[in-house]
Amino acid sequence: MASIKKQLVSGVAYTAVARYAGVIIQLVVAGILGRLLSPDDFGTVAIVTVIISFFAIFCDIGIGPAVIQNKELAKEDLDQIFSFTMWCGIVLA
Repeated sequence: MASIKKQLVSGVAYTAVARYAGVIIQLVVAGILGRLLSPDDFGTVAIVTVIISFFAIFCDIGIGPAVIQNKELAKEDLDQIFSFTMWCGIVLA
């Protein structure tokens, strides 16, 4: 039981570090772009960033956790899921 608790704490810690490191990196990049670009160009970058983030969330649609939780998927099922996510990404791009 202690091993599971240790793994849970470790997993939560790694997830938190990854998530907050991504946020910090985005803030640093936005700050640098804010200094380098004109206000009009920075506004364009901000709008494009929002659109890209929306499509990234939309394209995932929870397929990853569903694949991980379903232990009865055959190789053919995984191939079809991969094809679906690839085509979804291409269409959204």
